[in-house]
Parts: sequence; C-alpha cells; structure tokens
Amino acid sequence: MLEDFRERALFTQLLQGLVRYDRLLEEEIKRRLLRNKKLQKSVSAILKLGIFELLFMEKIPARASLHQAGWLAERFRVKAAKPLINGILRKLLEELDQGYDPKMTHSFEIYQSFPSWMLERWKSQYGEHQALELCQFSNQFQGVHLLLHDPEKQNLVLNEFSDLSFAYEPHDVIPRMFVLHDGKGFMKTKAFQKGWISVIDPASVLFMLWAAPFFQGKVMDVCAAPGSKSLYLLEMVDGKGNIFCSDIDEARVRIGKKRTEKLNLPIKWNRKDASSDQFPLADFILIDAPCSGSGVIRRRPDIRWNRTKKDIRLMSVRQLKILNNMSKYLKVNGVIVYSTCSINHEENWDVVSSFLNLKKEFHLEPAQNFVPNEWINHNQCLETFPSKDNVDGMFAARLRKVC
Repeated sequence: MLEDFRERALFTQLLQGLVRYDRLLEEEIKRRLLRNKKLQKSVSAILKLGIFELLFMEKIPARASLHQAGWLAERFRVKAAKPLINGILRKLLEELDQGYDPKMTHSFEIYQSFPSWMLERWKSQYGEHQALELCQFSNQFQGVHLLLHDPEKQNLVLNEFSDLSFAYEPHDVIPRMFVLHDGKGFMKTKAFQKGWISVIDPASVLFMLWAAPFFQGKVMDVCAAPGSKSLYLLEMVDGKGNIFCSDIDEARVRIGKKRTEKLNLPIKWNRKDASSDQFPLADFILIDAPCSGSGVIRRRPDIRWNRTKKDIRLMSVRQLKILNNMSKYLKVNGVIVYSTCSINHEENWDVVSSFLNLKKEFHLEPAQNFVPNEWINHNQCLETFPSKDNVDGMFAARLRKVC
C-alpha cells in the first residue's frame, strides 16, 4: 500500500509540474527544434515530461528519463519520433552538464510560466516586486493542510499517518490542523474516507472563526459544493442553528449530498442558482462566490491557463448578481459574509462597494477578532495575499442588514 501511495505521489507531482511549467517547457522544445517544426501532441507531451524531469526532478536519474521517453514513444505509437525525442533530451542534458541555466536564458514570465496578461495585471495592482514574488510563490509546493473534525480521533489519524510514513507537523496557529509535507495519498486513508479530516486552507479556517459568532438560527451556504466549508460550519453552529447548503452545479451538489449522508450529518442540500432563484429567509448567509481562483493558483496551477481577462469581468458581474439576489432573503439584523478566493480587486472590494451603493439598508462591519491584524485591509475587510501571508489568497466582507 505504501508503494502505491509513493507511485501516486510521483505521478501527481509530474502531472502538476507539466501543467505549472507548460509555457517554459514549450519554449525549451522550440529552442531545440529545426525550422519551427509542428509536433504531434503525443510527441510534444513526451518531450515536456522528459524536459521537466531533467530540469526539476533531481531524484530521477537522467538515464531513467531518457529510457522512459523512448518507452512512451513506443507505447503511444510514435516510434518514428524516437530519434527526435532522444536527440532533444540528450542535447538538453549535454547543455545542463555544461552549465546551462534556463532561469538565466528565459524572461521571468516564461521561466515562471505565467501568461503575460496575468503578470502585467498583478504588476499594475500590486507593484512589480509583489507581482514577481507572487509568481515565484505560486510555483512552490507548501504542503497540504488537513483539519481534524473530531478530537477523539486524533490518535487514530496520526497513527495511520505514521503507518503510511506521512511526514507532517501541527499547524503553528490553528488547533487540530496538520500540514502534510508531501501531501499525496491522503485521500485514500481511512481518516479521510470516514470524514475525520478534510482539506482546508488556514485562511479559510480563520475566516470561519471570524464569522462564527453569527452562525445561529437559519444558516445558508449558497455556493457550497462540494461542502468542505460546510463541515466546519456545522462544528461552528454546534446545535445553535440549521444549515442549508446549495449550489448551481448539480454534480457537485450530489458529491456534497453523498458525503453528508455518508457521515450522517444534519445538512440539507439543494441545487439552486444563487444569482436568480428564490430562497427562504435566513439569519446568516455565506456567499463563497464563484471566482477566478487567482488566490489558489499554487494549489490549482491549471487556473493560470484557463482564465482570461474577460473571465474576471464576467465573474464580477455574476458575483454582484448573487449578492443582490441573496440580500432579499436575509432577515433584518442578519449578516451576509461575502468571500472569494481571488486576489483581483474587481472581484472583491469593487463588488462589495457596488453592492453597498445599491443597498443602503446594508452596512459593512469592520473585520476584527480571530484573524491577524495584518490580514485586515484598509477597507476593514479580511484580505490575504499568498506570498506575504503564506496562505491562499482570499477576501471576505461582513455585511449587516440594519433595516
């Protein structure tokens, strides 16, 4: 079982590396191709894997990478391309032995493998220094954060980690949170399968603690699937309220329902569109809004390639629609917490500011208590920046309906 975990860990590391450094790997191939030759997708993929291993995977012997590339060429029926694949990889290996450094050869955005538009946007919003730090930070693996839901299961969980040789350490600030150094294979553990632990970023936990005093009465989590925050929300409510979860994505709602039923939790799930559907009145509404995900690129490297400037504008329009619609279903003196895992101003304060200008019956409550002061921005909202705070980038505003 342990070997299976290690093989899965290596596979995941390679897959994420190929996605994360796709732009750099493309450029490395182009540098060694004659006449800008068009490659078959399978040949390109084999070359990218070999180049990534030679550049970044010191534990994999170079000869193993070369042998693997040849085997893959036969496996994917591109045997005729073996001389080309072998020639490019051997040429790179020879250059590396002679001191070749891709970091010195390529521009920053190519070496760190980010779209030009994204880097320029961050430079304009945060300044060049912070933008460059953010790119570098987003390419580093910082471990997986796991939260223990039942303190009585702690010894069982940690014993299982030890049996599987998982390297871990307790979180510096948050009780019952552990950081797996490698972070691979835990989803197959008994602890995860039984719901004793779940994956959640420290920023999200502190955010939930910050919002916790308002978790009472009827609580709605309206962009909830697949439900990681809902499990912690249930702990925070602690019998003082009822939790109703919904999401627009039917498949993700089914995942949430299945896990809720498996763990026999008192959470009700429905498929609803928070931007337009009707809801019952609630005392507290959590809107963890769909967003660009720019604050979690470290964990989700594909985001950098799957987002455009237009997406951010469309996201902000939808986020304001959700906030406007859900404000109709909040009781007087109730609280909405609006949050994103984005670091883009357009999806965060710009949305909240537009909402407050439209809805005079709502007031912004300053962020305080339970979160570090350095996580409170000049608008008195919770805001984290990945490379500065060593957590996911996120934003949250607490909005009270006063009349």
